Amino acid sequence: MIYTASFFAPENHVGEVYSIAERQPRGFGLPRLDLFRPGNLLDWWVCPKSIYPCKSAAYGLPPDLYMKQLERRRPYIGMWLRELWSGITLCCWEADPFDCHRKWAAEFLRKRLGCEVTVR
Repeated sequence: MIYTASFFAPENHVGEVYSIAERQPRGFGLPRLDLFRPGNLLDWWVCPKSIYPCKSAAYGLPPDLYMKQLERRRPYIGMWLRELWSGITLCCWEADPFDCHRKWAAEFLRKRLGCEVTVR
């Protein structure tokens, strides 16, 4: 089982906890799981709306681009999944998972790799 959660909701952390964010809060020191990091897609979020006029505050980055990025990483994500021994939690900053890329990471894991994922 894979879980997702905010860094700031330790009550939702299960098993080994990994950061899937570009940065993590000072003092956390979690191992980074780069396979799910959005990388330069975050430029879209911090860029002015005049350049990306259709961007919505409800979505931190374009889901179609993030899903394509995950699809390119799919073989590596699959290898990583085969190494899992128990439940893990993928963490990032946002308190609400539906304002965050972990929502799409969970969707990718469910739909493309058949994983059981709980978004918290």
